[in-house]
Amino acid sequence: MSAPSPTIHYPGRGSFTAASRTVLSVSPIEYRKNYNRTATQEDGSTRAANVEYVLRAATRDGYSTVKIFDGQQMILDRSSVTDEHQGNMGPMPITADQDASDFVAHCTGGTVMRTGGPGVIVCAGDEPTDAEIKKAREIHTVYARFMVNDGHTKFSSGNFKEITEEHRRQADWLGVNVPWRVELEQASVKKCPACAESILSPALQCKFCQTFLPDFYVKARLNPEDDAMVKHYLAMKGEGIKAQHPMPGTPVEAPIRK
Repeated sequence: MSAPSPTIHYPGRGSFTAASRTVLSVSPIEYRKNYNRTATQEDGSTRAANVEYVLRAATRDGYSTVKIFDGQQMILDRSSVTDEHQGNMGPMPITADQDASDFVAHCTGGTVMRTGGPGVIVCAGDEPTDAEIKKAREIHTVYARFMVNDGHTKFSSGNFKEITEEHRRQADWLGVNVPWRVELEQASVKKCPACAESILSPALQCKFCQTFLPDFYVKARLNPEDDAMVKHYLAMKGEGIKAQHPMPGTPVEAPIRK
């Protein structure tokens, strides 16, 4: 059962039951935000209240919701300000629509929708409809694919340290197996086929001899099955996925200076 809607009291204006808006998420991330609000008692006194809204992480095939309620916060009543008096504080209504929109912006980071954003939206009613759940999934799918493609670009250009946990989380949400899901610190080492020096397993370019491994494998007619990273890079190029070749002189790791 959902919690009952709070009752808000305004001195001299009666009481009303706070309206609410439901925020829906299909994102695998948990979101939290605190709002400083005030509760006006029936006798006219005010009490500070800290409201925390929590939107739980959703499973791959599930969703989560949170209800955002009308509230109020104390602001200065400028009409009561005089030369001798600093003015009185009075409650200002904050609608559920306002806080729900602000909460969604907090969850999505204000992401521009042309590149997609986490699947967090405000529902029209108290409970999400099938159409709203589908819409949220479509939004999040665009965002997750954007993050995975960005991870591919960083991987293929050797910028492993720029691949974040968010990239990996979205790859998991899509259910795709990508070689950069293993964090750099956890990676093992391999031998460079050109100079036989030990380099990190995810590396596409040797930090010792500067050899770009995919090119070396192709020219030397080596079997890419022997190196999962090279195999994946060549597969991306073959499938037309954007994969950037490192600029000349741009190693995966800092070059060894002799």
